[in-house]
Amino acid sequence: MDRVDQHDHLALVLVWPRTSRPGVILGDAHAIRLHARPDTADVAVTVADEIQGLGAGGTLIRTLAEVAQREGITHFSATLLTSNTASQRMLASVGTVLAQDCQGAMREMTVRLPPATTA
Repeated sequence: MDRVDQHDHLALVLVWPRTSRPGVILGDAHAIRLHARPDTADVAVTVADEIQGLGAGGTLIRTLAEVAQREGITHFSATLLTSNTASQRMLASVGTVLAQDCQGAMREMTVRLPPATTA
């Protein structure tokens, strides 16, 4: 699915306003619902090099998880490099890791999101 509809394809963008270069996009997060498993979405988070390690990725994925839960998504899945332990920790931080399968340099992870809280 190529179209962001905020139901089957969720997208968030992190913009850091700066006086020198206003409106620069520093990160984004996507969750695309799997047709074969509509309660699961494939996720991806990208953060600019200059702010990696400062919590932007965690903020994006936590916010994405909250939005996804409202849309009936209860699981996130992702394919990550086995050497990318920071991304593995980030994904694991939003729920319970149910499965991890390593194939060479790649790791498939599935995480169950906690039940949505009502405000």
